[in-house]
Amino acid sequence: MDIYLRIKELRKSNNLTQSDFGDIIKVDSSHFGKIERGLIRPTIPQLMDISAYFDVSLDWLIAGQKNKPKAQNPLNLIKEFNGDIPRGAKPFWNLQVSGGRKLVEMISNIMPVGYMEGIRIPGFEQTENIFPVVGYSMAPEVMENAVIGARQILNRWEILRTDKKHLIITNEERMIKYIQHDDNDENILWCVSPNYSKFKIYKDDILEIHQITFVMNPS
Repeated sequence: MDIYLRIKELRKSNNLTQSDFGDIIKVDSSHFGKIERGLIRPTIPQLMDISAYFDVSLDWLIAGQKNKPKAQNPLNLIKEFNGDIPRGAKPFWNLQVSGGRKLVEMISNIMPVGYMEGIRIPGFEQTENIFPVVGYSMAPEVMENAVIGARQILNRWEILRTDKKHLIITNEERMIKYIQHDDNDENILWCVSPNYSKFKIYKDDILEIHQITFVMNPS
């Protein structure tokens, strides 16, 4: 079932008109009708309003995922750090990466809170560090409460792959995006995600860039 069908299901099960539902997400009935027919994708703020109003999870709204037992949360695969990272394991850092601060600088001053090992998924061996995810800009490919693996790319723009997700840190923000090269200006990169319009950033504004090596979503 697609996202617009889940929204329609919510509206009908609560005996609401399109105008009523539009009031909840602050759009008129005509705009909401286009959302319900799948002609317009709802924005993340609109989805958050729906989630809060009807007490449903964003995971269900966006990807149809129902709440699962805690044992299936990828964070449960993190083993506690006790002063040593076993050979072949990858360190887990339970921190939110913020704009203006390089990951390498942040983790050089603290100890990891845990590690993952024995994970048999593509990309795990190439991983340098593992982080939690907050936000839904890449949903449903990367859901909130997912964990991601990352390895740093030392601003070698020529090896940035358009089919791979990247963790990008600028002076203002951090974000997970796909990358497109600009056809006319080699100093510009375009950031692309499923839930927002693409936007450009200048290479000189990028403090650090990491390729996402794997994604483990809650299931």
